[in-house]
Amino acid sequence: AVGGFVALDAIFARVMLSETRGLGSLEDGPPPDTNISTIVRRVKRSLQDSPELRRLCVANYAYWATLAGASMTVLPLVLATDLGGLQALGPGQIGALFAGQACISVVGAVPAASLADKYGPATMIPPALLVYAAAFGALPFASAHSYEAVACAMALQACGSCLLGSAPSAAAVNAVPDKDRAAALAALRVCGDVGLLTGAAALGGVAAWAGTDAAFFCASFGLVASAARFRWAA
Repeated sequence: AVGGFVALDAIFARVMLSETRGLGSLEDGPPPDTNISTIVRRVKRSLQDSPELRRLCVANYAYWATLAGASMTVLPLVLATDLGGLQALGPGQIGALFAGQACISVVGAVPAASLADKYGPATMIPPALLVYAAAFGALPFASAHSYEAVACAMALQACGSCLLGSAPSAAAVNAVPDKDRAAALAALRVCGDVGLLTGAAALGGVAAWAGTDAAFFCASFGLVASAARFRWAA
């Protein structure tokens, strides 16, 4: 089913978005340089020239590492087993929790974007990371209490994610000259992908070694530290 939805999305993008129809088909300029060494040089130059981009990349890394490690790896294990003290949940109950997060994201996307427009995208990042950290810090207690408590903690997590939204990308675009915007977004994406790669292994290892509660507390501490570094490095 998931593969079918992805295929439909790809078909829709191919038909409706001119940008997906091949390089050089747009009318606003020549095709971009796709030489990998040129791209790497531009990304390195953007990181070297922009302290703002570097701190954005660190924050983006922390978010995606936590998402991969705590939310995608440890949390489903806690929900599906008795590891966290909560009685093992069925697929429907677990799906309802993640569906609730998706609903919060849908409802909160526009208000979060309005706040980012009003106060600036970079300003939204520390509060979003702190809300996200609070959610993971509460999960060990919630999982030992009740299904409803877990639902509240996961709702708080969704609020943090919603507040963050596209703020790192918007801030990265604002942090560099127009000609380096693509390189800045590439650097941001690379740091996020490295977070996905390392977060699951790191927090999964902590959960295996010291327990799931320790993994959640490590995730929370890492987010608080990242938010503090982002604020003080400004």
